[in-house]
Amino acid sequence: MSNTKIVAEDNQIWGMIEMDPEYITSLKSLIEKVDYQDRDYMLEVLTRWENNDFSKAVNEHNYFWRKLGGTVGKAISLKE
Repeated sequence: MSNTKIVAEDNQIWGMIEMDPEYITSLKSLIEKVDYQDRDYMLEVLTRWENNDFSKAVNEHNYFWRKLGGTVGKAISLKE
């Protein structure tokens, strides 16, 4: 979802899911039910997004980008 908020260093963004409030809520509900290593961080991120706070979206994007083995599309700034 952060792909809708960032500018990638190589202008390559793969897939975009809108920051829909209902989708964010459903993701939070799902994540709250699992024991996942990044669970607390994911909930922090989704809570920020739920509150329309995208100020950390570059770092958030790159955190998950690295975890997923990203090679293209690293975030360098927020879209204006």
